[in-house]
Amino acid sequence: MTKSNSPEPGPEGGGLPRASAGKIPVAFASPASNHARETSEQFSVVDIPHAERQVPRLLVRQTGGAKQKSRANAPPHPELSCLRFWAFLLIFAHHFLGRYQEAIVGLSNDPRSSRIVSALFDSGSLGLDMFFCLSSFLITGILLREFEANGRLDISAFLARRALRIFPLYFGFLALTVFVLPHVLPNEHLSGQYLIAFLLFGANWICAFQGFPTSVAAPLWSVSGEQQFYALWPVLLGWLSPRRIVPLALGCILLSTTVRASVLHLGLARPAIWANTLAHLDPIAVGALCSVWLRNRQSDFGEATRRWLLAFGVGLPLTLLFILGPSAYHGPWSIVFYPVAALACGSILLSVYRQTTGTHRRWLVYLGQISYGLFVFHTLAIQLVQGIFVAVLPSPQGMSFKAAFGFGQMSVALALTTATAMLSYRFFEEPFLRYKAMFRPTKPSQPAFERLGGSPAVVLVPK
Repeated sequence: MTKSNSPEPGPEGGGLPRASAGKIPVAFASPASNHARETSEQFSVVDIPHAERQVPRLLVRQTGGAKQKSRANAPPHPELSCLRFWAFLLIFAHHFLGRYQEAIVGLSNDPRSSRIVSALFDSGSLGLDMFFCLSSFLITGILLREFEANGRLDISAFLARRALRIFPLYFGFLALTVFVLPHVLPNEHLSGQYLIAFLLFGANWICAFQGFPTSVAAPLWSVSGEQQFYALWPVLLGWLSPRRIVPLALGCILLSTTVRASVLHLGLARPAIWANTLAHLDPIAVGALCSVWLRNRQSDFGEATRRWLLAFGVGLPLTLLFILGPSAYHGPWSIVFYPVAALACGSILLSVYRQTTGTHRRWLVYLGQISYGLFVFHTLAIQLVQGIFVAVLPSPQGMSFKAAFGFGQMSVALALTTATAMLSYRFFEEPFLRYKAMFRPTKPSQPAFERLGGSPAVVLVPK
């Protein structure tokens, strides 16, 4: 038997321990095989001839039912999936309750109470910043791992994976908006000019300078901003080297601050800052900085530190919104508020990252996984439910009945959004996602077994 050229694996290495000639024992040290040690299954070793070792080693095991399948489909960071859902819930509440904000705020005769309620309403927009921060954090981490493993970035494969995740639902919903919804929703209108901008992922620019369209597709302007980030970020990292992420991210914050100052000087309205990618890079930059910092950190945060980070992330923007009001987003103080809000998002992200003390509910993790569909469908669900409630039910009289009426609408709209997103993910999005495995980054110059550390190919089968 030919002796492996792989280095001697240590107790924390990724290879298999050395064995007598012709056999390799079932002793696993790599994280990918930890599940084999957690079961009582017995395995035997099948030695594969040297001529047939041009394939990676395979672990063949009995699945044991749905439990192993759910583990395989589980996201690598369930705590971030949960955070993604809470970010969506902020956006949903902001869009549903926003139209009632003035009426609700006006219920209190105490100016301080009114300002508190107004700050809570205005903070819903920051759910979008949390999405931006999370996307940047995860994408930067993926690119860093690929560069460390391969010494290069496969940009075309990265973009193909992003397209399989974003394009089907995005373009499918736009088709629904153009061809079906005008016959269902009386106020639905996406003009040709806006449609072209959405199709070309330039919706953020037209919304920044011409306002948002009267369409359920209006929130998708943020997808355009994220697609621009997906297209430019790996190119910049490949050109400048991922080791320069920190100065690049700090440069993005400086650029956004300069652009916001210019927009304010020109006297343009809020969308010119909020929907302007160049003026709204702060959460993207903070997400990238968090990714770099956590990769260089060897230990996790203690529970006390996590609580302080969470309190800072939630309390600071609420305090500023209480003091400044809605002008924090588009007034002179926006120069300071946007980077502070981005830091708050980063602080919340750090507070939950790798948190293992609590149990992550499966349903919450799942809702985080389908949060893209939740975001796409939520405005449509809100309008459908509100239209049905108004048409079918009598107008409520009295404050308590109005509150119950509104809460009922919100609950039904959230349920409809969730059901639609679940169906979309299962039957429309997942078939496309299966093709992502075809675009994993590889080293074309190396055989497959060398990319796995030079270990021989072994198939382990249950006895």
